[in-house]
Amino acid sequence: ARVSRMVTAFAALPQLVLGGYRPTTFDYDPGRDTDPGTLVTKEQWVEVFRSSIPEFSKRAASDLRVPNSQDLSRQFAAQFGADLDSVTAGDHTHLFKGAPTVLKLCALRDKRLRDAGFADCFAEVKKHENEKALKQLPGVLAEIDAIQDREARILTLVQGVFAGNVFDLGAAASAELHAERDRMGKQGKTGFFHKTRAGLKKKPWCVDDFDLFSRRWLSESGDASGDAGDGD
Repeated sequence: ARVSRMVTAFAALPQLVLGGYRPTTFDYDPGRDTDPGTLVTKEQWVEVFRSSIPEFSKRAASDLRVPNSQDLSRQFAAQFGADLDSVTAGDHTHLFKGAPTVLKLCALRDKRLRDAGFADCFAEVKKHENEKALKQLPGVLAEIDAIQDREARILTLVQGVFAGNVFDLGAAASAELHAERDRMGKQGKTGFFHKTRAGLKKKPWCVDDFDLFSRRWLSESGDASGDAGDGD
């Protein structure tokens, strides 16, 4: 039998309900009249998802909880690849409502995995990664606590979030970084977080609201000084 679907009730987070908040930063289908030199095209966004198929297929094929996982992983790859072809052609009304977004394509990919019987093909690797991260956590927290400048401390926290998010194995480039770390052996397992954080792009970032974020954090926590907390 296939792995049964896991249903979890999520806790309500009213603090995330913000007027005008849009969780999808980039427009995946900007339109023909948009300057092609300023935005990533829909076709390029679709290729980001298409390049993730091999990693998802590999993880699905190795999911020992799912009988016949190799054949089913190929079924997933073929179906999701066909879905992406439909999105590229603009023929996606049968897949989701409205224009494509990162959330809709992620949800579609997850649906195709579950349709094939894979509730979470990354469960095992996430378990191991969490164990490794917890071993490094005390040292990282001690490093952050030692930073005296408040804004520098917040920046280090944000950079840590970015570095952790790099290891989203749904992205082809991230999967290669993960494989590189494993090839490095013990040194990679203990120092790759710091290496990844140090290798992040320097500010200003492509989408950079850090200064506003930092001012609001300091203001709401009562740590602001001068006009840093005016929220402008």
